[in-house]
Amino acid sequence: TSKMTSPLLVPPHAFHMRLTIDETNLGPKIPHVSNLEFVRWLEVLAIAHAQSIGFDDQWYRNHNLLWFVARHEIDYLAELLLGDHIILATWINNITKCKAERRSVILCENKKRLALLARTDWVLVSRDKHRPTRVSPEMCNRFLSSNQTCKP
Repeated sequence: TSKMTSPLLVPPHAFHMRLTIDETNLGPKIPHVSNLEFVRWLEVLAIAHAQSIGFDDQWYRNHNLLWFVARHEIDYLAELLLGDHIILATWINNITKCKAERRSVILCENKKRLALLARTDWVLVSRDKHRPTRVSPEMCNRFLSSNQTCKP
């Protein structure tokens, strides 16, 4: 049984990106987007979201922090092909202590189909020792919407 939201509701505070599938996104054996590419997009999307709210590489270096993926749960729902137009969306669903639960979706705009649902647990760690570190109130306030509460 999946722990992911169904029916899907993308919250208004979600971060969005658009992309058109080109040859570089396709797998080497089957001419569709590979599972590895989907996982890569989840990381790119998470980084872009963090940067959009002020958490860029320099901020993380200055605060001696980085995120490690602890767990991915992915439902692949539709094949994506060359020329497909997709919308990628992500948001932080909740934060507890040192962990942030990120939800992500990929929608195929031209086919009007949901292509992927993902849940990723990220753990905040110290950059130098790679030990879990509590998420600060500043980070909670920026990552979560005003109607969500942080439990650090």
